[in-house]
Amino acid sequence: MRLHLALAAGLAALALAGCDASAPPASATAAPGTSGNPYTPSGFALAKGAGCTAVVARWREVQANDVHIGYLTAAQGKQFGAETDAADAACKAGQDAKARGMVAASRARHGYPADSGG
Repeated sequence: MRLHLALAAGLAALALAGCDASAPPASATAAPGTSGNPYTPSGFALAKGAGCTAVVARWREVQANDVHIGYLTAAQGKQFGAETDAADAACKAGQDAKARGMVAASRARHGYPADSGG
């Protein structure tokens, strides 16, 4: 029984020894090549509306913000942007349902929740 208690105490001490309270939390630093601000600006607002124009605009705003705060790399932002450009082209061609579907597919593919409609 004493051996188990001593072993448990030793493992707890080892686990605590790995902690470095002086290191900043990982979320407090932005990714290289970003603005250095890990937070969404206080004035950030998504486009309002229900048509494909608003849906595409909101998706662009989310992407731009996520690149700005370092959640996405510039390369990821460029990839997402290409998908959004295609949805925007469909929207401008009068294909509302197709454009909204393209945005929904892009959001799902990249792990974002569905558009809430602003």
